Amino acid sequence: MRARAHPGGIVDLSVGTPVDPTPAVVQAALARGRAPHAAIAWLVAAALFVALVAAPTIANVVTRVEVGYFTAALVLSGLLLFVYRRGAATPGGAAAVPTPPS
Repeated sequence: MRARAHPGGIVDLSVGTPVDPTPAVVQAALARGRAPHAAIAWLVAAALFVALVAAPTIANVVTRVEVGYFTAALVLSGLLLFVYRRGAATPGGAAAVPTPPS
């Protein structure tokens, strides 16, 4: 990752200055015309994270945040993979049949 070598350090809190590329599965889901579905996947994962952190199921707050982050990231990855595998959007709204990579 290039973030470690970035002059501002590994954590850059400014907006609009990403130094690492967008993950490939996110790019692929958006490139296939499925941006609304990808956005819903992000919202579901964010809501899951908030619910897991807010619910006092784990006494240690740090552990609760870590479990919530891991679970939300796992769910987001699965949902984006599902969106990607649906194929490209067509003008009629139906998904095209995905072709296997060659």
